[in-house]
Amino acid sequence: MNELIEIMKTDPDIAELGTHIRSGHFPTLVNGVCENALPLFCRVVTEYGGAKPLIIVPDEKAAYSLAKRLEMPENKPAVVFPARDLMFERVSASSREFEQERLKALSAILKGDYSAVIAVPDSVMQFTVAPEELTSSEFRLVSGDKADIDNIVSRLTASGYTRCETVEGAGQFSRRGGILDVFSPSAEYPCRIDFFGDEIDGMGIFDTVTQRRIENIDAYDCMPVGGAECG
Repeated sequence: MNELIEIMKTDPDIAELGTHIRSGHFPTLVNGVCENALPLFCRVVTEYGGAKPLIIVPDEKAAYSLAKRLEMPENKPAVVFPARDLMFERVSASSREFEQERLKALSAILKGDYSAVIAVPDSVMQFTVAPEELTSSEFRLVSGDKADIDNIVSRLTASGYTRCETVEGAGQFSRRGGILDVFSPSAEYPCRIDFFGDEIDGMGIFDTVTQRRIENIDAYDCMPVGGAECG
């Protein structure tokens, strides 16, 4: 990959583009980059600019495809920022998948845990939650810390989580006495938290199918599920 990048930089047109980027001459329009060369081109432009890029593509299919193929120098993932799923009529139930994906992307951006943001035109034109509001809505549960389970349940509810008997998907939580299960949209697995009085006695991620613990962990981040985005 690095050898291809250096070869690509010797192209006269790309070298000229690099000069414009370093000089701060924006916006710059580039046409004619084929799909197969796009990941490499984005990497070259990023190195010229010395900053994490926002890449706008025509549709979300192209966004997710590019995210899988994009290899950036920090070895951090490229984040896809999808458009909001707008609702114009009252419905009894709706999916929050896109809202959760947007919040997950915004959380990664705030933490710097990304290499690039890939978006579609609609998504960058829509209003979203303020950075300070998102930061105040997120919280971390740490094994051994003092914590009131009733207060955590209240925070989860206020952050848009749905209470259920058994946690099966992102954005859900359940409580059985001193045991709290929660599935943050930012995590690959849900977490089971054991309380002993007002202290977190133990934590571990578990499988939603078998409901069995996979491994113990020391901390788990809970990001809001919905209700935080406005526009």
